[in-house]
Amino acid sequence: MITTRSKRGRFTLVVAKNPVTFSEMLEAEHRNFQLLSARAPDKMLQVYRAGKLFLPDRHRRAEMGRELYAFVAESLANSYPLEVGRNGQFMTSQPKRHTYTRKATEELKALIIEGVLQTYDSEKCECISISDLNAEDVFVQTTRHGKLRIRIVSCPKILSRINPARVIKLILGTTWKSGESSISLAPEEPRQLFERF
Repeated sequence: MITTRSKRGRFTLVVAKNPVTFSEMLEAEHRNFQLLSARAPDKMLQVYRAGKLFLPDRHRRAEMGRELYAFVAESLANSYPLEVGRNGQFMTSQPKRHTYTRKATEELKALIIEGVLQTYDSEKCECISISDLNAEDVFVQTTRHGKLRIRIVSCPKILSRINPARVIKLILGTTWKSGESSISLAPEEPRQLFERF
């Protein structure tokens, strides 16, 4: 894509699956991203313009065309969804299968917790609903220098009227599962949780 400054840029186009239910859900999610990415710009997916796309029927019947909600987001090139591996460790299966060490898994947990805490607004008492997400909703990237970065790419719900103690309780109570494997977001060392504050 060519930007307004005539430079090439890479973006992601997110489009709803159907014109009613999914369009409404995607529009709400876009609003949530706009709000939370301002609070946690290095952890939440950055979103840009949004609107409705008209998809004509393949037989050119005007009444059968669909309007689908869509938005443009940052490119997630070289980032891959997290998965739950065995022994309580994170893994990715793209571009090839890779299981993160226990140390790297703890580092990823810390980044996710940090992202959740950054979305918290103490005045409005609201934050992202971490319990509504799965491991696949977090994309991970390893930089050239071996540093891990994450992007939370789903935000179906924002919790309101939530105090700091409940945020901690939600984080500690969140467990992601895949088949018979599971992983808790609670860090092995409790002090690591408080370091994120």
